[in-house]
Amino acid sequence: MFGVLPLASGQVYCYASAPALAGVRHDDEAAELKQRFGRWHDPIPGLIGAISPDRVLHDDVYWIAEPLPAYHRGRVAILGDAAHAMTPHLGQGACQAIEDAVVLASVAGPGTAAETAPGNGAEPGIGTAPDLAAYTSARRPRTRMVASGSYRATRLSGMTSPAAIALRNTGIRLAGRLAPSLMLRQMDPLASWTPPL
Repeated sequence: MFGVLPLASGQVYCYASAPALAGVRHDDEAAELKQRFGRWHDPIPGLIGAISPDRVLHDDVYWIAEPLPAYHRGRVAILGDAAHAMTPHLGQGACQAIEDAVVLASVAGPGTAAETAPGNGAEPGIGTAPDLAAYTSARRPRTRMVASGSYRATRLSGMTSPAAIALRNTGIRLAGRLAPSLMLRQMDPLASWTPPL
């Protein structure tokens, strides 16, 4: 998979993903990109050719396959990748972290900071404990659904068998022609989230 995102000032951010063994590094990562993607369609070869080797970042992709039992312990909560790291193939990692923060803020409730303000008789830093179990309950099913969907997209895009690739591409092409709204409805569970009141 190869993606291109235009940035300000005429710059471009590119990302690429390919099956590889964990931990493998190359002396020249730019040359490895060229070897893997240099014969793809335009503008990919030109973009790869313009990359300065020192600007290439190579990271392995990991996800939390077995969900954590909770996103909190005591008065400590975790969010984002610490709670539910996922593959990047649905572009939801940061989105889910933002949703986590919104839900965490809602369970913390208003007035917590005022209760711990100096001069109110309360010990600094000690206030009403937020309902972190409610945070876990609200976020764990959704983030699990999103992480699982992202992993399925990773597997779908990472196929290497020519027959499987042909079948996948034909299926997507047919679905796009015969039922275009079906393709869009696949994103409804991601786009339909609403923050708690």
